[in-house]
Formats: sequence, structure tokens, C-alpha cells
Amino acid sequence: MNDETIDRHRSVATRGDYGSMARLARALYETGLEPREVLERCYGVDFPNELFSIVEAGRRALGLLLVYTNQPWELAIPPDQGGPRPEPHVLDAVERKIFARDSDLVPLGLILDSHSRWVGSVLCYRLAELSARRPTVFGIKEEVTPDDQVVRCGESLLEVMRVHHVDVLEGLEREWRHPSNFGAGSVDLEELAEVRSLVERIEELQRSLALR
Repeated sequence: MNDETIDRHRSVATRGDYGSMARLARALYETGLEPREVLERCYGVDFPNELFSIVEAGRRALGLLLVYTNQPWELAIPPDQGGPRPEPHVLDAVERKIFARDSDLVPLGLILDSHSRWVGSVLCYRLAELSARRPTVFGIKEEVTPDDQVVRCGESLLEVMRVHHVDVLEGLEREWRHPSNFGAGSVDLEELAEVRSLVERIEELQRSLALR
């Protein structure tokens, strides 16, 4: 892949069009770059270690009712591992609305679990914060109306994910203890153990990153 081709992809790439970003990322990978370098060239900032650790650990293994966005996650997966996908999934429309509302926001995932304090919110990094080497996470409602506020959720994505799963665990424990918890759809001990395990995995990843 020559510089002219890279420049051509870069000239038309916009975060408002996932396909253009995916093509740029694939072209960058063809030059031999690693995921961290590809994201830096796509966004102009260094992404925090936690993002690459989450990709390595397996996003699906760390998120309960947390739907990850297309960008930047798909761009962080090299072609030899099946990425970046050429077409976006269902959150593409939400990502485009957030980009139009505030291009400094980098959407990361939508929280769906009703037990979470951030239910219905899309978690985001800010480019300005990443430029200052701060992985602060913000939230904005999925509907992304002009009146929706952008709120600070936590100092990092892993910390917000930990709090989210603790919320879910506490909510499920309340349901498990309730006298009406029986029959179809009831909460059982296996479900509680699964969420506890998620909290432990996230905390373990946090400790691992703190040692680097």
C-alpha cells in the first residue's frame, strides 16, 4: 500500500461514515501498522491501554447488556483477525447522530440494562481528553436530541463498566431476594454468579493495567 493510496483514503475518511473509516484502517494495516498506530492515524490521538486490553480480552466477555459501537472497536481489529468489518451494525445511526451533535465525542457502547444508572446512555471518550491522556468517559442519551446533556460518568471505561455491572448485580440481588422471584423469568444463583464473575474479571483487568 503506497502513500498516495493512504492519502486518498484519508482525504475522504470521516467518522460520520463508518465505511470510509474502515477502508482507511484496512489500508493502514496493509502497511504493517499495529492497532494502536492505526487508531492514532485515524483519530489523531492515542487511545488508552484499556481499550486494547478490552479488545484482547474479548469485548463480549466483559459486557453485560452493553452493546459496543462500530467505531473505534472494529477499527482496532486487524484484517488477520477478521476486521475491520466492511459494513457497520445497528448502532451506526446512533454513532452518526452523536458525531453530528458533538464531533469531539467518540461513542463506545450503549447500556441497555435497566438496573444500570446509565441505562439508555451511550458511553463516550472525548478527543480533547484523550489528547491530554485522560481516558475520561462521558454519557449521552441514545436519542441524542439537541437538549440532551453530555454528563461525566467516570475516569475510565473500565471503571464505568465495573460500576455498571455492580449496579446490575445489586439490582438482580434485590430481585432474587424478593418474595415474587419464582417461575419463568426469575433470577437464579447462576445468573448472580455470572455477573459477579464479570465484576471480578473487570477488576482483574484494572489491576493488570495499573501494573504496566
